[in-house]
Amino acid sequence: MTDSQTDGRTLAARYLKGLNDHDPEAADGYLAVNYINHNAFVEDGREANRAFWSSFFTAFPDIKVTMDDLVVARDRVVGRFTYRGTHAGPLYGIPPTGNPIEMRSIDIWRTENGEFVEHWDELNYGQVLIATSVLAGGIITAQTYSRRSFRVLDWPSRTTRPLCPSGAEYTTSGTGGCACQASPGSSPPYWKLQ
Repeated sequence: MTDSQTDGRTLAARYLKGLNDHDPEAADGYLAVNYINHNAFVEDGREANRAFWSSFFTAFPDIKVTMDDLVVARDRVVGRFTYRGTHAGPLYGIPPTGNPIEMRSIDIWRTENGEFVEHWDELNYGQVLIATSVLAGGIITAQTYSRRSFRVLDWPSRTTRPLCPSGAEYTTSGTGGCACQASPGSSPPYWKLQ
């Protein structure tokens, strides 16, 4: 086993422990300060990651995470994780539903100097949003290239419409188009579909 494999396995173990301890401060032990995050829900940087996990643990206070697979090669660490919990706190401004959730992720990290410095992931977050009732019967169909911009399939009409970015509200224009307009005082972000 090379040093990079040892580092990658250690970092993944620290990540998992931080999640199961519900400790957003654990990020100090595995993330670089200038962490680059290719995730639509989390900004770049260690502080943004800490803030995300803090709100996530509030939304899912009983969350338990398992690491289903781990592959380490050179400066890459790939993990497959399963998150199970109850939506017992606000999630992006959505009131708690009490619904159980199961979120799965495949995370890819790039390591440098014994820290995660860059991250990509694939999540079944659409199913989580449906479980928390945010999509009101719609489903996420595709993520566009801009961060925090999604499209939702309205199943009865089979038309798509945007799932608005953070702090915005979906509205329909007179021409049948749509626009996302900022909702005053929306913090944390609240996504509303009309």
